Amino acid sequence: EVLLGSESARANLVDQLAAHVQATGAHGVNIDLEGLPSSRREQMVALTAALDDRIGEVVLATPAVDWSGAWDYSALTDHADLFIMGYGYHWGGSTYAGPTDPLLAGDIWPKWSLSWTVDDYLANGADPSRVILGLPLYGYRWSTADDSVPAATTGSGTAVFWTSAHATAATHGERFDDQSRSPWTWDGSTQTWYPTAESVGERIDMALEAKLAGVGFWALNYDDGDPDLWAAVAERTAADDPEDPDDPDDPEDPDDPEDPSPYRADAGAPFLAYVGDGVELSGEWSDGPAPLVFRWEQRSGPAVTLSGPDTMHPSFTVAAPGTHVFELWVGDGTTWSDPATSHVVVLDPGAGDGRSGCAVAPLTL
Repeated sequence: EVLLGSESARANLVDQLAAHVQATGAHGVNIDLEGLPSSRREQMVALTAALDDRIGEVVLATPAVDWSGAWDYSALTDHADLFIMGYGYHWGGSTYAGPTDPLLAGDIWPKWSLSWTVDDYLANGADPSRVILGLPLYGYRWSTADDSVPAATTGSGTAVFWTSAHATAATHGERFDDQSRSPWTWDGSTQTWYPTAESVGERIDMALEAKLAGVGFWALNYDDGDPDLWAAVAERTAADDPEDPDDPDDPEDPDDPEDPSPYRADAGAPFLAYVGDGVELSGEWSDGPAPLVFRWEQRSGPAVTLSGPDTMHPSFTVAAPGTHVFELWVGDGTTWSDPATSHVVVLDPGAGDGRSGCAVAPLTL
């Protein structure tokens, strides 16, 4: 509130962020100001407009429910993309166990859901082409007396990462709440509500129907690289179907006489990592006559040693923060595809807990 209430403080922040973007070569800025009071509604728009004027690419983290009426969605989308934090509908302090990101509400659930949130943004004037739906790659686990839905919690809930939640469900059986379109499981004393590739896919479909700019995730690494998840994401967001080489509208169709190469490289989506992490790149969505030959090279960023630069999944250990840029070619050793680029943005572990970040997947409508 102090920052937004001071014109000089806002100007100083804009100056410092603009200088940092220029010095680092960053694409833009992401602003996350939570608990915004309604008294700072106009000043938040003023700050965003100033950032847009100086930097040009601004993303705001915005709430699933604007409890205080502090967010002018219409004015803000004149100057920024809005990343809806579409999670926390049930949280650690919830009195009932339930989905972190219900797709639908009603019946046994309160009115608030992802569908309600998107409708609220659009009804209040947000430009859908500048709205990104953020989805969680984590769930919550609560102690409950039984497996009723909804069940009263008997203690505070704890966040559960993708692999842990799925392992619990594999042991005790996955259940599904049809009203909220959410998976959950019960182990006899706790309920765990969590996302799956299928539930994430349904939420992406909703974003497509609403003609939003895209979807994002909180947070990369939480899924531990589950290939089923990223296959579901790619199936819905990729411009071209990598499994359909006969698509006549595919600009790199190997049967197209104007296409000089039958090979298409795909270096995967950009993602975040932390110093000390082991990172594995992926060329699994590349396409062409088998057997494919892979060639990875680092183009910029702190130098790393790639293990297996001629494989589908080379890896390296992160030694320094910065944006690591890699290029991938696929071919037969003589004929090669055009290069595809992969970006790995590495943060210093001192900047967070080592397990956070978000990524945006653009949607093709």
